Amino acid sequence: MTMFKPQFLISFHGLYPLIGMALLLALFVPYASWAAELPSATEQGDEKAVSQTEYLGEMSDIPMMSGMIGQDGGGFVFDAPDGRVVEEVVFLEGKSKEQVLDYYATILPKLGWIARKSWVFSRNNEQLTVNIDKVAGGLKVTFRLSPQPSPESD
Repeated sequence: MTMFKPQFLISFHGLYPLIGMALLLALFVPYASWAAELPSATEQGDEKAVSQTEYLGEMSDIPMMSGMIGQDGGGFVFDAPDGRVVEEVVFLEGKSKEQVLDYYATILPKLGWIARKSWVFSRNNEQLTVNIDKVAGGLKVTFRLSPQPSPESD
């Protein structure tokens, strides 16, 4: 009696490398498309990598532009019945007012902020105002977060 040996079993081990490659592609292709959607540091107008971005101290979801330095005692936090009022001041050298405004006009909408009027943004019933003043040696940038005013007060 002869034993039957199916041919597909003999050559099946040759498929292992192909199966391995298919699994690797299945794992890395979705990651590659997701990573391509992240803004690069140059698209943000910033020299630092995305993972190295620093944020304002009391407004921890507002990124600081590269080169910004927080000012000790340059702000406050106040809890009001309508919500919190936060002000934070940073200093920046070597950038123009237009570069700062362009940076935040690009970044803030990506974080859910909606531009309402000149350098006033709103999100989740809060209003963020960005003021930029020229001072000796650079720019003073003031971020003020407050409860969003009611529509009739605009």
